[in-house]
Amino acid sequence: PHQTLALDLDETLVHCALAFIPNCHFIFTIPNVEPPSQVYVRLRPGLFAFLTEVASMFEVVLFTASDKA
Repeated sequence: PHQTLALDLDETLVHCALAFIPNCHFIFTIPNVEPPSQVYVRLRPGLFAFLTEVASMFEVVLFTASDKA
């Protein structure tokens, strides 16, 4: 692909929250904060189909403006 598509990860492709999210797709822990925090993550509907489609047309670059934990 000759063109690049830049996508914001947080709140565009996934939704993350420190509060419990029912039916979350996965949970991870931020270990280097006191107390360690669990992050609940839901993937946006159609995410994998969307990424598969655009990857055939563009170089896909993901970024986030979230704080480094």
